[in-house]
Amino acid sequence: RSAPMAVVERAPLQRRTEALHLDKYVNTRQVITGAQAIAGSMSGTYHCKVCDCVLRDSANYLLHINGRKHNRMLGMTMRAERSTVEEVRARLDSYKKPEEQGLSVEEKAEAFLQQFDERVRAQEAAEREEQRQKRREQKEKKAAQAKPPEPFVGVKTEHEAAAQVAAAEPDDEMAACGFSFGSFGGSRKNV
Repeated sequence: RSAPMAVVERAPLQRRTEALHLDKYVNTRQVITGAQAIAGSMSGTYHCKVCDCVLRDSANYLLHINGRKHNRMLGMTMRAERSTVEEVRARLDSYKKPEEQGLSVEEKAEAFLQQFDERVRAQEAAEREEQRQKRREQKEKKAAQAKPPEPFVGVKTEHEAAAQVAAAEPDDEMAACGFSFGSFGGSRKNV
């Protein structure tokens, strides 16, 4: 039997400090040859320098850097350090807006109600304007439908006259040859 391995004390899981750059290959295309794929030297991939492994896409890269193997190589366990109540309060206070930090509960409630009233008034004004616009469009549409433009009576353009002559000529020529198209088709109309 071999000697038991020494227990290695690892640091708890820590927050990442460097940027991931997951979007570095967004909207790009790269041609990868078969030899590059076999050799593993694909330039359009994500490479983990810590673990010396190549990952094909950002989803797998993200899973890898959050995974157990990668974090163990960095000397961390998968357990997070327990936070104290003071640390949690300090973190929550850091997210508060600066104008709200010195206000009492009543002042915060009053400020919220004022902001809410302003938003409601702005929404109502936008709705009224939208209704006005809709009514204006309906009036314009109704006016356009009620008064169609009157064509000139008895005056034909050259195009209309040529179309009328062209439509009449084949029937006249066929009738002169003895063909009558009045009897073609049934008496029933398909509706």
